[in-house]
Amino acid sequence: MAKHIGKVQLVTAIELPSILVTGGLNLDTGISSSVVAFDPSFNTLQQCSVLPTPLHHHRTVLVDSDVIVVGGMLESADGPYLCTRRCYRLNVAKMQWNRVADLKTERAHHGLVYCDGRILALGGLTLGRRLVSSMEYYDVKRNKWTKMKGSLPQPMMAMGVALFRSLVWVAGGVVGSSEEDLACCTAVHCYDPRTKTWTSTVPPLPRACAYLGLICASGSLVALGGSVSLDQLQPGSVADVLRLSDDQRFWEPLASMPRPCHSSDAVVFGESLYMFGGISDGHVLADVQLLHKGRWSLCAHLPASVLGPSVVALPGSHAGASSAVSATSDPVDNRSGRKDEDLIMWSWHNL
Repeated sequence: MAKHIGKVQLVTAIELPSILVTGGLNLDTGISSSVVAFDPSFNTLQQCSVLPTPLHHHRTVLVDSDVIVVGGMLESADGPYLCTRRCYRLNVAKMQWNRVADLKTERAHHGLVYCDGRILALGGLTLGRRLVSSMEYYDVKRNKWTKMKGSLPQPMMAMGVALFRSLVWVAGGVVGSSEEDLACCTAVHCYDPRTKTWTSTVPPLPRACAYLGLICASGSLVALGGSVSLDQLQPGSVADVLRLSDDQRFWEPLASMPRPCHSSDAVVFGESLYMFGGISDGHVLADVQLLHKGRWSLCAHLPASVLGPSVVALPGSHAGASSAVSATSDPVDNRSGRKDEDLIMWSWHNL
């Protein structure tokens, strides 16, 4: 069985605001259980905890100052990695983990959003290496997952997912009903949680792409990176950064990433975007890359190269700390009741 990524001394408290980087897969040492805190003020990292079990391509969300980890891939004694139903909750103040209710369906490379007190999990890869279209929601107060009657338009995984203007947006991904007919797609779908309906009235991506990011930034929906290859270890990474036009009629290109990349995770923090790890045409990265005022730079390195980590922004307790907001919810400024979509974190749901 593969070893876990490096052991380092844990700290008992972290400086806020910070960004937590959890788990991931290193091709040499196996699945990581590392939980690293990144301080954007000084571009420093420190190990602050470990996951209850090593995971990669899991999803995380911030709920009431706690971090909830949903699904992912874990090690198997039989060789192949296994999708899991497990979910955990981290009390950030105490740095203590608790097991919470399991998903109804094993999922990895899935979508996750937080809306109106519920966490919505959709699609992904499940046992038997099958793609699923099912959706389920987690009631935070009741600690209960419930399978939804509705589903994605088709089975899919590795899609970009974001909550934007109170709608769940799903872009690209791997689709197919069996291993023989898998393909990357260009489709973009919107789900309205209030009416429980899907629409596909927005333009498709310019090219079929999976393992991409989808982000809300400056009041716009932006697609970032990804791969045109079904195999994440093969060449196929793209450097595209695309913005959906205000009239939602086309995708316009923005400044490309410095190098093609997918299987990363990232967060918008204040006026900057931070991207962690990932893989670029077969090369796994430890990079922490910064996009600020239209320019990319390398600002730090993770303790190890990983693909498929999951990150979440932790706001500070002081005034003005709302510059770091949960990735998967429409952020709200509690002082004014104002939604501020500049300050939303996005996630990559990658293989």
